Amino acid sequence: MCTVSFVPTTAGVCIAHNRDEKKSRPIAAPPSVSARNGIQVLSPADGLAGGTWIGCNELGAAAALLNGAFIAHANQGPYRMSRGLILLDMLASANLTGYFKSVNLTGIEPFTVVIWEDSRLTDARWDGNEKFLTEKDATHAHTWSSVTLYDTPVQKKRQQWFDKWRLKEALPDPLSVSAYHLAGGEGNPEIDLRMERSGFLTVSHTLLLIADERASMQYTDLRNAAEYMAVIHFTHSSRARQ
Repeated sequence: MCTVSFVPTTAGVCIAHNRDEKKSRPIAAPPSVSARNGIQVLSPADGLAGGTWIGCNELGAAAALLNGAFIAHANQGPYRMSRGLILLDMLASANLTGYFKSVNLTGIEPFTVVIWEDSRLTDARWDGNEKFLTEKDATHAHTWSSVTLYDTPVQKKRQQWFDKWRLKEALPDPLSVSAYHLAGGEGNPEIDLRMERSGFLTVSHTLLLIADERASMQYTDLRNAAEYMAVIHFTHSSRARQ
């Protein structure tokens, strides 16, 4: 599932997430702030397993989830735990990257998580056997497409769309990031950023904007044409770490 973009904007860092899911997936709950492990976390909630696919905590750290690691994998479930619950536990830790490094992922389906923490951007992947971490240049925009829905040629094409959009938007604002995620592509619903194909579609779009003292999350339930907004304020200690 999913398309994720990391984009520095005029208003702060944006992480945009298009969630591609089975049409039969239950409707998710819109974003809200809740305490987990003593840490306040802003996130929407999956309607099936209760996990999440994107979130930000009161320490100013954020993460976004995609299915799969490097290549499409065969489902070998039932798995020990939902990846969305893994992401929630990661967001409820004081060090997201450290959590990924230390957590036991045996029996967890392969995934990719984009981590924004202490002004550093990390691409973290679990392929079912090993963990991989790559630090990305946080001064530049990046995009990811789930390997479980988009093969290598389509991923390259989607990267080209993103690069072309970035040439037009030297320093975009958050609205233009959302507009790209909702309309980007070539008019082919099977591979456009807002996709629909047999059994699957883009069920929601989330825009997380991280500023100096707070993060706001704009969530669009595309199946019900409903929009929601929630905010988390960072603690004094988190601002001191920036």
